[in-house]
Amino acid sequence: MPRQRHDYGSNHLHYLTASTYRRARVFDSDRFRSHFVKTLAELRLSLGFKILGYVLMPEHFHLLIWPGEPADPSKIMQSLKERTAIFILRSLRQNQHHPWCRKMLDRLTLPSTVHLHGPGRVWQRRFYDLNVWSEKSVWRN
Repeated sequence: MPRQRHDYGSNHLHYLTASTYRRARVFDSDRFRSHFVKTLAELRLSLGFKILGYVLMPEHFHLLIWPGEPADPSKIMQSLKERTAIFILRSLRQNQHHPWCRKMLDRLTLPSTVHLHGPGRVWQRRFYDLNVWSEKSVWRN
C-alpha cells in the first residue's frame, strides 16, 4: 500500500493518533494521564501549535492540531512520545514492587533481539497523520 502524502508546509489542521506498544493500557493510571496532558500543554507553548481537541484513551490518543512555524506534526509527535515514554518507564521501574507497575513494565519490555534504543518501549514506532482539508474531515475524525 502506498504511503499517504503529508503536507507539512501548509497552514492547516492535522489529525494525529498513536498507540502504545502492545496496546498496553498505561493511561489507566491517573499519574500517567496527568503527565501526558501536562506534557502536551508544555509542548503547545514551546513548539507553537494550537490544540483543537484531543482524546486520551487507555492505550492510544487522538489529537487535532494546527501546527505553527517552530515545529511540524512529526516533531510534535516525536517530542510528545519521547517525553512521556521517559517519564512512564522511569516511574514503572521505580515502582515495580507494585503489581500493576510490574505488569506494565513486563508488557513494555522489548524482546532481547530488539534493544535498539533500550530495553523498553511505551509507544509503537509509527503514528498516523492525516492532513485535514475540509470541515467535513474534522467531524469525521
